[in-house]
Amino acid sequence: MSFEQRYIGESLVRRGALEPDKLEAALQTASDRSVELTDLLVATHAVEEVKLVRALADEVGMEFVEKLATDLIPEELVDAVPINFARQNHVLPLTQTDDSGRVAIANPLDPFPIDDLRILLGKTIIPVAASEESIDDAINRVYERKDETALAEAKEGEEVEELRDLIDMTDEAP
Repeated sequence: MSFEQRYIGESLVRRGALEPDKLEAALQTASDRSVELTDLLVATHAVEEVKLVRALADEVGMEFVEKLATDLIPEELVDAVPINFARQNHVLPLTQTDDSGRVAIANPLDPFPIDDLRILLGKTIIPVAASEESIDDAINRVYERKDETALAEAKEGEEVEELRDLIDMTDEAP
């Protein structure tokens, strides 16, 4: 059992997300099975994912967002973050200014996706916490909207091309 796992468990107890008597058993089980404590707690329904993420966000002083407004996410921001990266790391860019970007993350204690996004976007990253489920749902909606827009634009281009082909055919001799 690592010090980090114990710290996470104690943080959850302090924030009221986990009952103190369940902590030691959960730490032991996580150690025996070589799994992350947070994954075990969510999988065994000892802690609701939303409560877990909210408690960890509070612990590090990060804002928690219950629902993500996907219709307000700019398309150029979605284009800048590959869907595979967003899904693997459970992150989603939300807004941007000239020098910063606001990003939803599922694990407030993992700095690596934030660092990667800082490099990817070339901006200071302001992380906000959200549940993995809400981020995954938002990723699906945002990237689906992007695909639908691209498909609609492609169809418009095809119609114009088909019209040009028809005009060209009428100009040809029989």
